[in-house]
Amino acid sequence: MILLILLLIPLLGIFFILADTSKGSASTQIIYSGQEKDFSSDEVSLHNRLFNLKVTRIKFTALSASIFNLFVSLIIFILFDFSSNQFQFVQEYHEVSNFHIYLGVDGISIYFVLLTTIITPIALLSNWTSISENITSYVVIILLLETLLLAVFLVLDILLFYIFFESILPPLFLLIGLFGSSNKVRASFYLFLYTLLGSLFLLLSILTMSSIMGSTDFDALGKTNFNYFTQLFLFYGIFIAFAVKTPTIFLNTWLLKAHVESPLGGSILLAGEIMPA
Repeated sequence: MILLILLLIPLLGIFFILADTSKGSASTQIIYSGQEKDFSSDEVSLHNRLFNLKVTRIKFTALSASIFNLFVSLIIFILFDFSSNQFQFVQEYHEVSNFHIYLGVDGISIYFVLLTTIITPIALLSNWTSISENITSYVVIILLLETLLLAVFLVLDILLFYIFFESILPPLFLLIGLFGSSNKVRASFYLFLYTLLGSLFLLLSILTMSSIMGSTDFDALGKTNFNYFTQLFLFYGIFIAFAVKTPTIFLNTWLLKAHVESPLGGSILLAGEIMPA
């Protein structure tokens, strides 16, 4: 249950932020479409105070959700038994959208879970004052990225791993496209298309394993002996995908554009978490 809580906390933060935004939008709107209206200085000052209060509340809601998630991940880390090589805190959900969803952590993924929950508050704080427009969109994208990144490290099915692995791209595309520098649109498309095409080789390898084994569960795949040529095919497919994501030399042309044009928070997530994922 604790792993599910870890995934739901950022989503709950998004829910409260959107609810607060929709509730306060009518009361804080000062410009009406198609109409011109004169306001006194007191009314303008009141509006500005209300707007600043709402922005601050949105930021603190997002930061509180990310910090609370950090505490949950620390509890998981403390309770984790490092003397065992088995998946721990395993949760199983049958027949959710035709998938058997398994959640769990092992001795490697536990560190990436902790890294994700540490970096997310840092990403929010890094653009605390530098981003003054579309604050709601920014914090929602960051919290959504946190949930998707945690799902990448918690699912115990390689096909679901691929789905969550690629679902990071749309929020990252929006983050760079909305809050990046002067050449942000070009950089966001470059990142999205380049990494998406590279990941198709990973999908091909996963489908090959699924067709041979009839399962994409990590436990089942770990007990399988593929023949030599199949292993080579699977290795090269997975290697190309991760070589683009990491990225390795000659496959890193998207990296400079993404980091230069990305906002600081997005660059932190990109360098510290998304590429290692």
